Amino acid sequence: MLDAYERTFDPVRHVVCLDDTSHQLLADARPTLPPAPENPGQHDPEYVHGRLANLFHTYETLCGCRYMMVGD
Repeated sequence: MLDAYERTFDPVRHVVCLDDTSHQLLADARPTLPPAPENPGQHDPEYVHGRLANLFHTYETLCGCRYMMVGD
């Protein structure tokens, strides 16, 4: 398999790598307070759990292209 990465670019024979992962979507529990002259602004670290999103990464290593698709 590693020999495939050492080939020169051929537009007819593509070398493509695929990776997938899931990522939990998060939302702020409270809005961030804007900065003021006496207050640098405040961000609450609490968050609300959301759904999971599936991320699919496709890399075409020999031409340097990458693509990402986000599933439902």
